[in-house]
Amino acid sequence: MPKHLLSYRKRTTREVNIIKGVLLAIFAVVLAVVAWFAWGPPANRQEVNSFEDCISHNNVVLEIYPAVCRTKDGRSFTDPRFNRCAVMPDPPPNCEPKTGHSRY
Repeated sequence: MPKHLLSYRKRTTREVNIIKGVLLAIFAVVLAVVAWFAWGPPANRQEVNSFEDCISHNNVVLEIYPAVCRTKDGRSFTDPRFNRCAVMPDPPPNCEPKTGHSRY
C-alpha cells in the first residue's frame, strides 16, 4: 500500500472551516431548488385567455380607451366591446371591431 494512504494527518482549523463552508453552500443551493419547485412561479401560473379572464383573476386594468387588462406575465387583453370603427370619422366598409389580445 502507498505510504501516503497509510499516514493520517489531522486537518487544520482552516481546512475544517473551508469544508464546512462548502457543505453549507451545497445545502443552501439544494434547499433553494426544493423551495423553487415547491412554491415557485410554475405553480402560480394563471390560465388567462381573454379580457374577462384577465379581470376575473384581479389583474391590472389600465384606465384608457379602450380598456386594457394586463397580466402579471406581461400579456395584454383589450376590451372586446371596443369598436374601433365607431371612433373613425370615415371607416372603411370592411371595418370590424378589434378583439383579442396583443403582446407588447
